[in-house]
Amino acid sequence: MSSFERLLVISTLVCITGLAMILALYPDSHSIAILLPLSLVGIICNAVLLFVVFKDIFTRKFNKSSTRYFWALLIFLFMPAILVYLPIHGFKSR
Repeated sequence: MSSFERLLVISTLVCITGLAMILALYPDSHSIAILLPLSLVGIICNAVLLFVVFKDIFTRKFNKSSTRYFWALLIFLFMPAILVYLPIHGFKSR
C-alpha cells in the first residue's frame, strides 16, 4: 500500500468513527435534514475504504492464492475484518 493509500485509509477510518460518534452523542443529528448528508458522507467514506482495501488485496502477492480469496470474502461478509487485515497485510509494502 502506498503512502497516499495509507493516508486515505486512515482518514476514512477516522471519518467513519467520527460519524458514529456524532450519531451516538448528539440526538439532534437524528433529524432527516442532518442524517441524509451524514449518511452520504459515510457512504462515500466506505466506498473509498473498500476500493482501496480490495485493490490492495487483489494486487498483493500472498503465499497461497486461497489467502487472497479468504481475505476478500471475510471483508465482504464482515467489514470490521478490515481492522485486522490492515495491520497484518495492508500497511506493509507489497
